[in-house]
Amino acid sequence: MMPKAEILPCGHKIIPFIYNRKLNMDLSQRDQTLCQAALVQMDKERIGHRLENNYSRENLHLGKMFLFNFVFYKNTVEPMFCSGSQIDGNSIRVFSRYFAFKKYRIDGMSMLKNVDNFDELNYSLQYLNHKLVYWSRDKSPKFFERLKKGRSDVFANWEVHPDKINIMRTAETIIDNYQSIFYTGNINEIL
Repeated sequence: MMPKAEILPCGHKIIPFIYNRKLNMDLSQRDQTLCQAALVQMDKERIGHRLENNYSRENLHLGKMFLFNFVFYKNTVEPMFCSGSQIDGNSIRVFSRYFAFKKYRIDGMSMLKNVDNFDELNYSLQYLNHKLVYWSRDKSPKFFERLKKGRSDVFANWEVHPDKINIMRTAETIIDNYQSIFYTGNINEIL
């Protein structure tokens, strides 16, 4: 099933720019142009961001993304955020290279409310048929614990792993990238 641009339940438009590591050629020319313009805007807005290097065109790792979506405010040309579902062996890391555009950044106090009510995640999950889907962050797992408890409508089947896990590694590349993990599926895929 090829992902298509659509209006999410929250009323914002999602455009699946990348599908299965390639540009989604089923998109309209207008939607492709919107995503290209959003990439240019992100390149400007990333300056000064804590992880600004991650959001350069070469470090977005679009060729490793199963999905990379842009969400636009309602049905306008105004990008709200982008988010990737990155391939990691037999698993997928959601919210990879997540970038909120300046106008739509939220403070760290209201993250349980998310700007799209987690509709982008739910949209993506329908296309992710992998043994493990996980969300990671370099900070403590307390945010995930709050999500599990406070948003059981979305995360009822998700678990918080008690230890940090070294993610996004291969047999050829051993790196220290230990992160807290929030997951659904078989955690043994990355242990």
